Amino acid sequence: MLNRIVRVALTLGPALAPGLTQPASANDWPQWRGPNRDGISQESAWLSAWAPEGPRKLWEGSVGIGYSSFAVSHGRLYTMGNVAEKDTVFCLDALTGKPLWKHEYPCASKDPNGYHGTRCTPTVDGARVYTLSRHGNFFCLDSATGEVKWSKDFNKDFGSQAPTWGFAGSPLIERDWVLTEAGGKNNSSVAAFDKRTGQVVWRAGSDPAGYGSLIALDLGGGRSLLQFSTDHLICRKMKDGT
Repeated sequence: MLNRIVRVALTLGPALAPGLTQPASANDWPQWRGPNRDGISQESAWLSAWAPEGPRKLWEGSVGIGYSSFAVSHGRLYTMGNVAEKDTVFCLDALTGKPLWKHEYPCASKDPNGYHGTRCTPTVDGARVYTLSRHGNFFCLDSATGEVKWSKDFNKDFGSQAPTWGFAGSPLIERDWVLTEAGGKNNSSVAAFDKRTGQVVWRAGSDPAGYGSLIALDLGGGRSLLQFSTDHLICRKMKDGT
């Protein structure tokens, strides 16, 4: 998680390699830590230092408070922040900072240790973007308009209790599914949903939610996922969560 976000600022300047100044050739960064959740960009010809005068600021904008990072897809930038005790999902033009849409809902920002605001980073998957609040409000939104496609409330749907500093795991896309820690004690520590409809595909485990994001990997000839819960690092089969 980043330090508290009060403003978004995007800078480009002469220190960037030529390929990075052309939006059409730039790779998308559609989720937490990039395309493969490993923090590695596939861009090339990076420079190791800015010019002495520094990069040229193109735009900046206010997005409230929180610890959400940024996702960029098809020329749009997505992030979250809390404004006046409402969580707000922002979609901005990545090159100009122009607001394209926002989706907001009531959500208390207060934190027992003073780390107020949002936690998760939006995950973009084509025509949809998935977000999760610190209290377990899970949304599937239209990535172009912000329209709610479906939503879940982990407290009401799974009897979940948010961890001390709030749900922090950014949603994971796996083929036709979207997965996240749901934090429920009754076989719903992790849940997989049909990414189009929100129908529960499977749920598994009783570990309370931790503060990590799920990671997918190939293991033993099949797909698996890693969950960093409150007390354990758990490897589960992707097909059913066992």
